[in-house]
Amino acid sequence: MHLLPHKTNELLDFSIHRFEQALETRPLAINPAPHRQALLALDGSNQDPTVLGLAQAIIPALGQDPKFEIVLASESGASPGQRASLDQARTLLGSKLHGVHESDPSMPAYRQILEAAQKADADWIIVPAPFLRDLDELGADSVGTVLDMLLARFAGTLLVVRVPQKTPGSLLHHWHWPLFPQQKSSAQSADSIGALLQTLPVKQLVLHPVADAALLRLAGQISEQSQGLKEALQMMHAALVVGIQRFCQAAGRPKVHVQPLNGGLPEIMDHLNRFTGLVITQLTQHPQPEAMDKVRQIILHSANPILVTRR
Repeated sequence: MHLLPHKTNELLDFSIHRFEQALETRPLAINPAPHRQALLALDGSNQDPTVLGLAQAIIPALGQDPKFEIVLASESGASPGQRASLDQARTLLGSKLHGVHESDPSMPAYRQILEAAQKADADWIIVPAPFLRDLDELGADSVGTVLDMLLARFAGTLLVVRVPQKTPGSLLHHWHWPLFPQQKSSAQSADSIGALLQTLPVKQLVLHPVADAALLRLAGQISEQSQGLKEALQMMHAALVVGIQRFCQAAGRPKVHVQPLNGGLPEIMDHLNRFTGLVITQLTQHPQPEAMDKVRQIILHSANPILVTRR
């Protein structure tokens, strides 16, 4: 790669530095971090059956004594739809349902969910988005205030339902993980994913290193060989990719494929929406606004459930 020094800027320097770090770093060691208890947030919508179907599908990830709790968060009292979903949950989960948190109209819905998660000591929350009235109030171009607050304040794993699915359990068979340059790959995220890969019926994991449109345009302006920079950007997550590949070599774990993608986020998500499965994304414990917005946009543009790790 030959760069024109007088046109190099901080963004390019950062990208090249990350690439060099990736090449020098050993493959990420994955130490599975188990999930033990899940909180289901039911809003009475047609997304609830998918929430419950995913709950049944993740039972193997919760160990020998799987526990679920349910929260009927609402600022106007639990609706008939939420009550109907609760009855269905009791039938489907039986003795695995250990508690129900009733709505508390004195608190915002997101706070009801967060407090229920704290009381349940939940490792993850399965939640439809937008939740409750968020869709009516904010429109279809927003993930809603409830999910915004969960992304900002919940320290565990979020499994977000966007579109109702007839066979939720089958969504766990194929996973897609877009790796954007702006997102930092963390060992904690890999540990969380590792635990799920070895316990859930995942058949295939596709890692998508992304060279996004903004950086590729910049590459074309400042590099005589933009293809070389494109490849560099796709290699920024090399340690994670190789670590996941080695982790999944064990018997019974999913096959791993690497499929680089280029373009803006809507184009990337349009490509992923051609498949039925689960989309993975990640946040650090104290995410930067750019990373938070990236996750919001992934959720907004996805037709599949999204697994947001932050552990």
